[in-house]
Amino acid sequence: MKKILLASTVLVASAGFASADIAFSGDAYVGIKSIDGGATWNPVSTASMDVAMSGETDGGLGFGADFTITAASLTGSVGAADIWVSGGFGTVTVSQAGKLTYEGSFGDATVTASTVWGSAVYDVEFGYSFGDYSAYLGHNTAGAGTTRAGGEAVFGDFTVGLDITNVSLASTTWTVSGGYVMGAVSVDVTFNAASAWTLDGSYDLGGGASIDGSITSANVIAAGITMTF
Repeated sequence: MKKILLASTVLVASAGFASADIAFSGDAYVGIKSIDGGATWNPVSTASMDVAMSGETDGGLGFGADFTITAASLTGSVGAADIWVSGGFGTVTVSQAGKLTYEGSFGDATVTASTVWGSAVYDVEFGYSFGDYSAYLGHNTAGAGTTRAGGEAVFGDFTVGLDITNVSLASTTWTVSGGYVMGAVSVDVTFNAASAWTLDGSYDLGGGASIDGSITSANVIAAGITMTF
């Protein structure tokens, strides 16, 4: 996404000077959609703007906040903000919805842990990347607990992935995905354990615009133009 810098250097009077950046980016979509296999169609249009604010203390501690403004009919809504601090220890994010998240990188390995304030439920995920391959393993303690695992591999213009959202000998939920890029054309397909599938196609027009289409096993068909700013 292109980002427009609103304030490239904001001087703050404190114990020294600090610089802060405020950047905007956004996306919009206009098209048509059918939920009955093409028998009837309805127009679809969406638009949103992301606001990212960041700065750094004299000691090198990063800080910032991010939120999204979404347009809806004649009114709009502002999503909850994520406020974060970052340093050599990693990144700690506090959401206005009460969610606390820690993200850290250790060479090719990553760890993410989160919980909602006042809740005994937590979620943790470990990831590892090596060349064109990546893998992850996560666990959520809600209810009886759910373990997930998966990974992705890139072979030239092809990408394949596997996501197991419920690792269980009795009942395992999984999704297989594949993608192919050839110049301005890209195709993606997903298939899951319930035999549901989705086929997406896109043609990049350049300048942040693309023509997109999709069809699913649930007889949902959509086509339109996606714009990023």
